Amino acid sequence: REHIQSLGEEIAQKTQERDRCEGETTQLRQEEKALSAKRESLSGELARLEERYSTMSGESENILAKMWDEYEITKTEAAALAIPLTDPQAAQRRLGELKNRIRSLGTVNVAAIEEYKEVAERYNFYRTQIDDVERSKEELGKLIRDLSEEMSRIFLEKFAAINYHFGVIFTELFGGGRGELKLTDPTLPLETGIDIFVSAGTRGESVHIPVVITKSDYRETVYNDFYVGEGADVTIIAGCGIHNCGLSDSEHSGVHTFHIARGARVKYVERHYADGDGNGKNIMNPASVLYLAEDAYLDMETTQIKGVDSTMRSTRAELKAGAQLVVREKIYTHGSQRAETSFTVDLNGAGAAADVVSRSVASERSVQKFVSFINGNAPSRGHTECDAIIMGDAKILAVPQLEANHVDAALIHEAAIGKIAGEQITKLMTLGLTEEEAEEQIINGFLK
Repeated sequence: REHIQSLGEEIAQKTQERDRCEGETTQLRQEEKALSAKRESLSGELARLEERYSTMSGESENILAKMWDEYEITKTEAAALAIPLTDPQAAQRRLGELKNRIRSLGTVNVAAIEEYKEVAERYNFYRTQIDDVERSKEELGKLIRDLSEEMSRIFLEKFAAINYHFGVIFTELFGGGRGELKLTDPTLPLETGIDIFVSAGTRGESVHIPVVITKSDYRETVYNDFYVGEGADVTIIAGCGIHNCGLSDSEHSGVHTFHIARGARVKYVERHYADGDGNGKNIMNPASVLYLAEDAYLDMETTQIKGVDSTMRSTRAELKAGAQLVVREKIYTHGSQRAETSFTVDLNGAGAAADVVSRSVASERSVQKFVSFINGNAPSRGHTECDAIIMGDAKILAVPQLEANHVDAALIHEAAIGKIAGEQITKLMTLGLTEEEAEEQIINGFLK
């Protein structure tokens, strides 16, 4: 019985231990289940984190690649430039603003830095060259100023000597009177013109003004003013010649102004001639300005016979009461030469008279233009005439114009252009001349 009781107690104890073990087993199973659930949850989180890591790794690689492609900087260089952010949202807004501004700029030239370096190098090189040129310019300017001062001094000395001898020779040639040369602006001796004074009562001799150009690629403009005193009677001869054997043009322009006092008489003769075996052109552009006082008289004769490739002559005259102007122009052009002449005469006083006659010959492919304009502003007489012979493929334009501004202004204009008559050439050829010689004979007679 005791044994049974002992077994019963042992059974109860074992039962109790079994219940305890079953309780522990149940608890462990619950814990295992909880841990299994946690493991599954952690496994899912791990997978999500691995996926996120993979995504962020890809984004990081993309960002690094973009940094290099667009800005050519590495991760280390970017880290050195990084600025700590205290307000990410504000930084994000600022980033958006900057991106918008960048987009508004258009396409960005990623090579601009290198290009800037190249341009800066070129700029510095040219800046150095410019500085050298500026220094050279200053040195040349000083040299020119020194030379100008020396030339001015020498010119004034020589001009004084020439003026003295001019006065002496003038008195000897004209048997009295006084001749004088004056500079229009003595303060600028290298730019001034020359005034020539003929004293009142001087009579019977001539003044010569020759100009000869023998250089190619040369241009000059000469200004001469003539003051002829009352009652004087003189002849002024101006001759210009160009001998151009070079490849560049040579040009002479002359402006002659005449102030002819009361009762004075002037014969003005102007001759133009040019030649040369070069390809450079011979150019002459004479201009005359005429002021005739009461009862003054001017006989003007201009001649241009071959050799001059281009000329533009202008003449402007103003006549007071009783003044008379006689103009005789002779022009002969050939080849592809061009000659233009223009005469404008204002008859401003009672009894003033002008007679402007042009005779010209245009041959081969040359071109001529004659313009005359006479204004009768008082009881006066005006006559303008253009006679021209045209040959070959030449062209001639004659434009005579008259304007009467007074009821007693009597104005006439005449113009004739034609070829040489065949019977004239035939008649001369019967005397033994060739056709060319006959034409030349007729032309010479026409111009005379």
